[in-house]
Amino acid sequence: MKLKIHHQNKEIYVVKLADGKIRRKISTIPFGYVLDTEDEKNLSLIPKELQALDQALTYAKSCGWRKASQWLLAKKDRYL
Repeated sequence: MKLKIHHQNKEIYVVKLADGKIRRKISTIPFGYVLDTEDEKNLSLIPKELQALDQALTYAKSCGWRKASQWLLAKKDRYL
C-alpha cells in the first residue's frame, strides 16, 4: 500500500509494509519515524511523535509555524 508523508515541504510516497513499517526512500529520516534496528531499508513509526506533530499543526493555525516548531522542539527534543 502506498502512503503519502510530508518531508521538507515535499510530498513523498512510500510503501507501507504489512508489519506497519515503511520502506525508506530518502537519506534523511522524517519526524515521527526512526530507522528500523532490524533492517536499515525500513523506517518504524513513533506514535507519540506523530501525535505531537498533529498537535503542532493545530497549534500552528493559531500562532504560526515558528512558534509551533519551537513548541515541538521543546516537547520532543527533536527538530522538524
